[in-house]
Amino acid sequence: MSTSPPQKRARRMITIPQDLAAALGLKSGGSPTCELPEDELEGRMALAGLSSRSDVFNSPLLEGFVADAPDVFTAEVLSRLDDGDLAMLALVNQKMRKVVFTSVGEVRFPLRLKNHVGSISQLAWAKRMGCPWDSRTFASIARGGNVEVARWAKERGCPWDESTCSSAAAAGHLEMPQWLRANDCPWDESICANAACGGHLEMLQWARANGAPWNVWTCRKAAEGGHLEVLKWARTNGCPWNEGTCAGAALGGHLEVLQWARANGCPWSEGTCNGAARGGHLEVLQWARANDCPWDEWTCANAAHACEVAAEGGHLEVLQWARANGCPWSEGTWSSLRERWSGLLESSALEGEQKERVREWFEANIGPQHEDNVL
Repeated sequence: MSTSPPQKRARRMITIPQDLAAALGLKSGGSPTCELPEDELEGRMALAGLSSRSDVFNSPLLEGFVADAPDVFTAEVLSRLDDGDLAMLALVNQKMRKVVFTSVGEVRFPLRLKNHVGSISQLAWAKRMGCPWDSRTFASIARGGNVEVARWAKERGCPWDESTCSSAAAAGHLEMPQWLRANDCPWDESICANAACGGHLEMLQWARANGAPWNVWTCRKAAEGGHLEVLKWARTNGCPWNEGTCAGAALGGHLEVLQWARANGCPWSEGTCNGAARGGHLEVLQWARANDCPWDEWTCANAAHACEVAAEGGHLEVLQWARANGCPWSEGTWSSLRERWSGLLESSALEGEQKERVREWFEANIGPQHEDNVL
């Protein structure tokens, strides 16, 4: 008995606007729209990897795409947007609001200013929607690094202050502070500290060559970020430092930086051990103590904090080592940890014998029998 061949299922055709077609590498032949199979559209959308910042997604013609292929729009467009972008899209008009709310639920997230400083059109839209127009706005623009946006904002009266230059320095955009300073934007010591924190040596060198002030925070931030070459350059060029440099290196877990600082005469204090403990850096704490760095009850307090932050991974080594090596702790540290340790332990990722060993350590070291054995 013969059987007829299976019938091919008709491919669903989707009509999309011309500008979206162009972005996907399609030719519309002068027509305002372009038609292609749904499966090909899905593939091209995935391949293009269009981001939420694309001008295509801000086009009024996109509404036609939404109407013709809402399921594709949801899967290939909405899925790429974060909460802030979804909120922005929902504000375009009632139709887009309905699409967003139907697909992902009601969104009431604040618009993120940083998402709207990439172009003049985006910032202009944000301004129309009630974006704050103050020095915080200019700081965000400076972090974005787009000089044209900065020029546009300044022409429209957006105020700036010292945080504007320091924000640009933190992001490493050298062209931005150069333009800002050429247009009389003020600065202070924070520009050097932020450049050092990000490891932006060229930025720091330019700032100093153009008269930017600095202070001990430049060395501290370089050390905390682990930027040894920046720290070396700063010291070679007369930047001051103090105990905060060693504390910053310890907090960041940068043993090599700490060792260099000490070898070159940088002072330290209890803050070094406290920083190592708070950051959960056992090797740094051990080296500091082996080299006679002082500690106090705040070391255990910071170690306890590190335990709380890292409880899900069961990282209690710093506190255990500190207590085993005679680190003092205060009544406040003991009582606070005593109140929380059961919950921390139960919520951790430890299992079986490992969890039991940690439980035994807690009972042996912070059980009620130790209540009188604190400062």
